[in-house]
Amino acid sequence: MHRFYADPNRRSNDHVSLLPDDARHAVTVLRLKDGQPVEMILDGHIWQAELDLADKSNVRVRLISELPSTEPALSVTLYQGPPQ
Repeated sequence: MHRFYADPNRRSNDHVSLLPDDARHAVTVLRLKDGQPVEMILDGHIWQAELDLADKSNVRVRLISELPSTEPALSVTLYQGPPQ
């Protein structure tokens, strides 16, 4: 599934508009069509979404539901001892 970063300033209710470069990439390169599922990263949260409107200059995505975080609950710190 394709994943896009979204600017929080481009959000209105449950819709987000992609930046022009991302919109062109989604429609021209990836050939995504209306109704296809994508994942959106918005303010550090991952959302399940689908393309609502897709043309070369504007892609609007409808946010469906927030997905659970994939960050591990355990924090690991690695130390290295320099050799003598």
